[in-house]
Amino acid sequence: MSAGNNWAEKVIQQDSYTPQELAELLELDEGLIKQEVHRGRLRGNKLGNDIIDIPRDAVIEWMNQRMRGD
Repeated sequence: MSAGNNWAEKVIQQDSYTPQELAELLELDEGLIKQEVHRGRLRGNKLGNDIIDIPRDAVIEWMNQRMRGD
């Protein structure tokens, strides 16, 4: 994972993120972010198949799971 150790400091700056914002912030591929939301691993607010936003608390939970290897 390329987000590094300071991902939490970056994530607390906003209440929610678009997939593109989150991908840029965490230095991950936007496709991965979208895939994780559609698979239910990362909670996001959707309208049809479009991901509207991803709440900060969902990002923190998802990142913690990734760090633990869940």
